[in-house]
Amino acid sequence: MWRRDDLIRQAGGSALPDLSLLQERLRSLGITGVTDASPDLDPTAVAHLSMSLSTGSSRLRLLLLSSEIPPGFDRAGVGPRKIVLHDHEMPDPEAVRDAIAASHEAGRAVALHSVSRTSSVLALWALASAGSMAGDRIEHGSVVPPELADWIADLGVRVVTQPSLVRDRGDDYLDTVDPHDRDHLYPYSRLLAKGVKVAPSSDAPYGDLDPWAAMRAGRDRLSSRGRRVGADEGISVQLMLRGFLSRLEDPGGDPRGIAVGAPADLCLLRAPLDKALAECSADIVRATWVGGR
Repeated sequence: MWRRDDLIRQAGGSALPDLSLLQERLRSLGITGVTDASPDLDPTAVAHLSMSLSTGSSRLRLLLLSSEIPPGFDRAGVGPRKIVLHDHEMPDPEAVRDAIAASHEAGRAVALHSVSRTSSVLALWALASAGSMAGDRIEHGSVVPPELADWIADLGVRVVTQPSLVRDRGDDYLDTVDPHDRDHLYPYSRLLAKGVKVAPSSDAPYGDLDPWAAMRAGRDRLSSRGRRVGADEGISVQLMLRGFLSRLEDPGGDPRGIAVGAPADLCLLRAPLDKALAECSADIVRATWVGGR
């Protein structure tokens, strides 16, 4: 069954899950904000996420790629519209182009889910045909050969990628991905070199929540069995940290700063930053505040 979340909800009853332990886990990792990238959420799920994650003493900043946020949640917002390009059932290119154009006309960028060379070509063709706008992004960018990296740069599109999947699923990729695509798996430094804005993310629950583990994986680019994944160079933890520190609304943009009078998101570490990045472990996190709390 492909993406039948509705059936799972029916089978599990109407109650939505308690997210308090997840909220505490995220803050223990030094995380101050999360993006829910579900393409379609009903109003009940949106209200539940907003109430559970962006309020209370352990609140986080929340960005949704689906529906509008109910009023009264000052730590929650709406980002680009998520459009999933299913590789098992590739959509009509003109329909994707029209969906992008409609979202742009409504003043909203798009986030195109792409995990193959074919879907990357479709996504970039549709963006070129509809015209790209600030904030448009590729989700995952799992297979990006050099010619597509150039196309992404020309369109001014950013990429939100998942370094931890190189470690967690790298062996599967190396064993099953088409040979001509293996050198182009999850590029990061190559895209940065082209001037593309790149931000790391977890893709949880499919990937590891821990951003420190993601930074180690992006630096080493080794599978769990120690095999090198892709031809892309490892990326420094300092550069990946800059991506993690960018605003939810501007992934891969400038790191957030601290200004007098502004609500501060702070992560207190048990050691100086250079030592923390050398160890690159969540154990170094002492406490996390969001908006001064």
